[in-house]
Amino acid sequence: MNKYDFAIIGGGIGGLIMAQILNKKGQKVILLEKEKQLGGAIQGFSRMGVNFDTGAHYIGGIEKGQNLYQYFKYLGIVDELNIEKLDVNAFDKITFESNGKTYCYGQGYDNFVNVMSNYFPENRGEIQKYVDEIRKVGEAYPMYSLDISKGVEIKLEEKHLYQSVGEFLDGITQNQELKNVLAASNLVYAGNSETTPYYVHALILNSYLSSSYRFVGGASQLAYRLLEKIEAGNCEVRTNAEVSHFTFGEGKEIKTAVLNNGEEIIADNYISNVHPSVTLDMIPKDKIRKAYRMRIQSLENTYSVFSIYIVLKPNSFKNHRYNSYYFSDDDIWSEENIEPTWPKTFMMITQSSTKNSTYAEGITAISPMDYSFVEEWAGTKHKSRPQSYYDFCQQMGNKFLDLLEKNHPGLRNKIKYYEVSTPLSYEHYTNSPRGSLYGIIRNSKDPIRTHIAPYTKVPNLFFVGQNIDIHGILGITVGAFMTAGLFFDVKKLLNEVKKS
Repeated sequence: MNKYDFAIIGGGIGGLIMAQILNKKGQKVILLEKEKQLGGAIQGFSRMGVNFDTGAHYIGGIEKGQNLYQYFKYLGIVDELNIEKLDVNAFDKITFESNGKTYCYGQGYDNFVNVMSNYFPENRGEIQKYVDEIRKVGEAYPMYSLDISKGVEIKLEEKHLYQSVGEFLDGITQNQELKNVLAASNLVYAGNSETTPYYVHALILNSYLSSSYRFVGGASQLAYRLLEKIEAGNCEVRTNAEVSHFTFGEGKEIKTAVLNNGEEIIADNYISNVHPSVTLDMIPKDKIRKAYRMRIQSLENTYSVFSIYIVLKPNSFKNHRYNSYYFSDDDIWSEENIEPTWPKTFMMITQSSTKNSTYAEGITAISPMDYSFVEEWAGTKHKSRPQSYYDFCQQMGNKFLDLLEKNHPGLRNKIKYYEVSTPLSYEHYTNSPRGSLYGIIRNSKDPIRTHIAPYTKVPNLFFVGQNIDIHGILGITVGAFMTAGLFFDVKKLLNEVKKS
């Protein structure tokens, strides 16, 4: 039986990046993925020749010399990605039905201030302060800024952890309209004005303000490029290989990972890219402290989403080089998420397989949806659910299309085909409890308890993925290097990233 230095459970983006880091360090690795397709939340699919993303709709910090660029350069994939820059003066467009206005986010810190000041000329100083403050958070993260001149320890101020994003914005301006606009893209982190820590908002927005790009032809290419690098090295990749549980010897360390078919995988170390609470379910109750298990499994998770994927008739709908956010009222935090009024907000992107294409081939639109909408079908089998579930999907899909049609008159006549996904779909493909979009909620009211470290109470079990530190492509990448820092000199590792 083969023995590995590392066994990685879960072939999402975190697991793939972790495998490539270990591959570059000469380790013998096996990566185990329960689905037939790698990528986790970024796995895509094709309908009628059109590629759709289920996640990673856009990425930031990817211009030459910026943080994500350097990390991807180290991983050996940056030059192989097919990406295009979003509109410099409008990478996000925010529309409010309540006042009939649309606001644009500009790329580049100075440009963001200039573009936003066109809408709020009397608040230019406050907009500048907003940008300055979120940049400070990035600078406090050495692994984010890649500035290790003062060490590699995170130097977040207490207010970054304990101040909510709502409290932060209250300290920037008293202009409620401006606050709504600045926080309107909170869907990218499933934000809550009262509990989401300010640093979460800051790190994610900082990334997009530095540069905003999207994948041409689908984000799943990121998984494929990583897979090529991994398989060219000393790493074995297995799909349709679901880990059911871990076994232990006489000590406290994991002895084997057991697959559903009974096969045992032996490794010195096990790194889980699966949600922490799901990972702990794989461990016998007597092998981990009850208090630790209860803390992890009692943590709340972010909300899920309902998505619609539209194949367009040829040359019928212009390709947007921006992301559209829409709000039917001033509740930008999606706090009222009930069926009679759903959907009240959405994010929409156009998709094309060609750079700078005039016309879009497809549209993806997503709207927050609580798991309670679909809870009556929880536990039913994917693709074999009761007819009532498919009736629900059709009903919600029509409601969503009505809202999209309202914003883009004539859209229905341009649709060749469409299908939808629900929180149950997301739960199935990502193995995230209740279809959680971004995993565990970070809470400014209890930041220590809601922080998940990359190490666990089992000596040779470690975490990687969106629940470590922060989510998003950049956040997961940084988190993977944090986990790698438990095995290798992190300062040397970051120097290698900087010099790559």
